[in-house]
Amino acid sequence: MIKNLSTRVKELRIANNLTQKDLARHIGISESMVQSIECGRRNTSINTVVEMANFFNVSIDYLVARTDIPTRL
Repeated sequence: MIKNLSTRVKELRIANNLTQKDLARHIGISESMVQSIECGRRNTSINTVVEMANFFNVSIDYLVARTDIPTRL
């Protein structure tokens, strides 16, 4: 399976036992925005990607599937 931002966000959200509403509240976006990101219907700003990476404590490269190593340097 080809990984991308939408897949990684959904995997991380589920692994952390969060609903889309929980994730939205934690990073300051709407639940519908999380739904759109996870479905691949919408691109997101770099600020949101940074917020997600910080929240999940992973690198941006991991989040956007440039690497399979989640740790930040």
